[in-house]
Amino acid sequence: MNLKKNDKIIAIIGVVILIVAAISVIFYVSNQEESDEPDDSEDKVYEVKWTKVTAPEKVIEGSVGSSPYTDPISINLDKDKVLANVNVRLDWTDDKTSFLNTGKDQLTVKISADGEAEPHTSKGSANESVASFKINDRPNDDIYPVKEVKDTFELEDEIKAMYSNMNSVDLNVEITFAAGELLKFRDKGNDFKLIVTYDYYEYEIIDPFEDDNGDNGGDDFNGSGQEQKGEEKYYTSGMPGGLR
Repeated sequence: MNLKKNDKIIAIIGVVILIVAAISVIFYVSNQEESDEPDDSEDKVYEVKWTKVTAPEKVIEGSVGSSPYTDPISINLDKDKVLANVNVRLDWTDDKTSFLNTGKDQLTVKISADGEAEPHTSKGSANESVASFKINDRPNDDIYPVKEVKDTFELEDEIKAMYSNMNSVDLNVEITFAAGELLKFRDKGNDFKLIVTYDYYEYEIIDPFEDDNGDNGGDDFNGSGQEQKGEEKYYTSGMPGGLR
């Protein structure tokens, strides 16, 4: 069958139109299927969980004689930590007694966080708690909707701002000495140790997008740029603050 030139052109245009129409239908169906999938990202939440941590004990060595010992104890943690409690223990032994083991020295300790303290007196020796303070309660675990928080970095900044004034304490210390010997001029004083222990709370952010992306295997993050995987902890911007 012989077609005129115009008929051939019309036939070609018709085929092109059919191809374009078919492609359009394919893209429309594909986009429609994607739009039918529910977007639940705005329903996700960041979880913030708090855990108590016991810091290594700190030993302060000192001596007291005719003048009282008055060096304060200061604990300053990173801004994303919440100080829970502090305990101070006194360890000392009279270093000079008479040959009959009489006339034992006496140490009196007063430690306070607000200016008032009950005195703790011991004779001859001691290895016992002399002060204990509850500083802050445990923060509540919380959730933050994804639609209200840009990312974990913004959430960390928000937590630091909320708890920045709950990470430190200054304790006033006064230790006095009383010689037990009859010849008091022979006893100039005594050495002692203060053993300071404290607990604090640190947070962990559970990121709902980690499981979806699978990039970090569901890793979680807590303060100070600390990446936490299971029971292991990796400090990426320095260790937490501590006793000064």
